[in-house]
Amino acid sequence: MKIDEMINPVYFDEKAIASIKQGFLNEKELQTISMENFLRGEILNQFFEEIKVQEFVRERNPCKYSIFKAKTPIRIQRFLNSLELRDLIGEMIGEHIVDIQSHVIQIGWKNYTLIHDDIRSDNVFEFYLDFTKQWQEQFGGYISYYVPPDKYFKLPIKYGQFTVVHRRYGVAKFIKYVNNRAGSSKRYFISGRMITS
Repeated sequence: MKIDEMINPVYFDEKAIASIKQGFLNEKELQTISMENFLRGEILNQFFEEIKVQEFVRERNPCKYSIFKAKTPIRIQRFLNSLELRDLIGEMIGEHIVDIQSHVIQIGWKNYTLIHDDIRSDNVFEFYLDFTKQWQEQFGGYISYYVPPDKYFKLPIKYGQFTVVHRRYGVAKFIKYVNNRAGSSKRYFISGRMITS
């Protein structure tokens, strides 16, 4: 299947692209794009099945983070690094994207990341492709950005949502602690950076 056949066709509409770009560039505090149903349904479900069976490794530093990471499946990485996707997102953010780096995150009860100096941004474009099903906000586990001195922005949690964030210098991010209400539920998402030139 061709790359452009994997993506929801509404995001190839020139008016839609122009509107998304304008909204992104006009945002003063935290530039973000959130696109629901970014992938066609059958592709989204196929990708999710590939992600669930990855070998996740726990990464833990009690003062900084406790999460599970895995490599992005080859087929999904090829999709993310395709010229078609890089050109589409690049047009939306007004940048030339030359590479996309990513990994898969799995979080559940007791997982989190904290704000610390190592993750303060130096002006990067980050993205998330969400594969989370049946998650409730009361569980925690959402990604938040802190824009000094006192602004917090919480990203939506929705199956199939593709989100791009321009994280400027000094902006920090964290994943809210997943509490015991989550039970055995798991969040899955691809997280990465878009390298621009």
